[in-house]
Amino acid sequence: MTVTRLKTQPTRGNQDLIFLTLAAAVGALGSVARTGFVFGVNNNLFPLPIVVSLYDEPQFVHDPFIQSLHFFASGIWLIFSGVGRAINPYWLFLALDYLSRFIAFAGFLLCADILGVHTRIQRTLFVGILCITFLMQGTSYAGSGGLFIEYFTHSEVANGVTLFMLYFIVRGQLMWAIAMNGLVFFINAFVAVWNIVPLAAITIFLILKREIIWRKFLLEGITGIALAGLLTAPVVYNVISNPEYGKRVDFSYIFFLQHYFPWHFLFSSIPTTQKIEAAIVVLLALLSLMALKLPARPFLLALAGYVLVYTVGIVVPQFIDNPAILNLHLLRVSTMFHLLAALGTTALVTRWLTSDEMLIEKFLAVVTMLLLCVNRHSFMVVPSILFVALWLAGKRWVPTTIMESGIRFDYIAMVCLLIIWPYPVWWQAAQNRHETEWVSEWSAVGQWARLNTPIDAMFLVPIVGDGFFVSTTDNLQRSKLGASSTPLLGSGDDSGVFEFASHRRVWVDWKEGAAVMWSPSYYYIWWPRMSAVVGLGSHDERIDYAQKNGIGYVVEICGNGEMPSPIFRTRRLCLFAVPQA
Repeated sequence: MTVTRLKTQPTRGNQDLIFLTLAAAVGALGSVARTGFVFGVNNNLFPLPIVVSLYDEPQFVHDPFIQSLHFFASGIWLIFSGVGRAINPYWLFLALDYLSRFIAFAGFLLCADILGVHTRIQRTLFVGILCITFLMQGTSYAGSGGLFIEYFTHSEVANGVTLFMLYFIVRGQLMWAIAMNGLVFFINAFVAVWNIVPLAAITIFLILKREIIWRKFLLEGITGIALAGLLTAPVVYNVISNPEYGKRVDFSYIFFLQHYFPWHFLFSSIPTTQKIEAAIVVLLALLSLMALKLPARPFLLALAGYVLVYTVGIVVPQFIDNPAILNLHLLRVSTMFHLLAALGTTALVTRWLTSDEMLIEKFLAVVTMLLLCVNRHSFMVVPSILFVALWLAGKRWVPTTIMESGIRFDYIAMVCLLIIWPYPVWWQAAQNRHETEWVSEWSAVGQWARLNTPIDAMFLVPIVGDGFFVSTTDNLQRSKLGASSTPLLGSGDDSGVFEFASHRRVWVDWKEGAAVMWSPSYYYIWWPRMSAVVGLGSHDERIDYAQKNGIGYVVEICGNGEMPSPIFRTRRLCLFAVPQA
């Protein structure tokens, strides 16, 4: 059982390039339909104040979190700072979300071209599987890096640009590969740092094969570094302009990470099941790329490079408490495991379905495709199928009766994809509807506050989130939280839209703790406030705390204990004015 060796670098005419672009555009559209789009949730809390320039408004002049966003180091938000005053941010974020997906699909298709996915039917199948496969949905195992998610953030753009970087370096185009990594740095600096390892590994591999000679290495390397330098300069300047850049941190950064979002940083905090799932994703990438043979060797080196980065990420926190190193989010490199696993398995399945190989390969291809697409965990069976395929590859005894039967398995696969498609779209739409309802309620509270409260009003919002802070603060939970203050899931990640909608300040928000990563002094504000607010177990305690701290308004989940009549409410959120002493 073999994969027919095809040319790895076919001549690409204009029509071929047009179809590849069209396939990426349709794939991006299908992928956005698959995940849906929700505005104002989760990490949107950070760019939304930037796109409407909240830090320029007088009520936020002394707000440490909002002011820290001047140094939120992504070039995308340097470009779009303030544009929300002229463009509706909803449509801006939706357009950027689609563009992000288009870049990802174009990158996948270019890399797949190297792996033998050339024809129109092959690219159509490849894009169809990639739209649905659970390998690319949500966040990565054991690192929580974003894949195809239901809202836009800049980090996911870096995934697609990284695929372009891999394409160029595998093709031996060193200058463009380095330039692409400079663009990755412009989008998300720490992803570019991860990419240095596989970029170097593949470069050395090509030098040893004499596909890159030393003269070319020096000429293209210097030119690529110059181009990358131009792309990285705005971000580097923004970072070094931060008055806190380079200052020593005099608190335990590991302690902060343990109580903020440890799953990007601390391997010991990740559940064992996710570690196993991440290992299976790596195995899946390894086996699928091995099955694709010679053209896939550089991608195997890339996989090895990312595994090395991840291994460093496991070890480093055991010995180092340095924010500059820990902020590289090394465990998030598990995102790249998913990208390479999706690339390898989808290309392999596509090749099997459209090749003149044995019938059993085509049967295994359909089974593999279904396992990749029907359930988030069913992909874990796929490595066993690939083991069987690799074992059969060297066998000569396969009966001729199971050779090519004339059945169009590629058409069967397309029909299967069309049958599968509606369910994940329906399921995700239901999840998105839940998030959208919370965003609508928080937006309504924010709009009311903007019209009916003083411009300098301060709000205390509930610390609920997804229970992250509470679940990772066991001591606080045991000592401060009463039985009536169980975290209420599903609203805290959406409360971030409140500041954007209201143009009013909040006292503290769990997710805003990320500002400690670029403004460490914020830790001395965020941690004491979080420690105090998370322990407030009743309405009276929250009102009393607000009075003592000059907070004018309290937002609570309606019905969470006995409460008086609010001054404004939605279905689930109640707003109270605080009687000032």
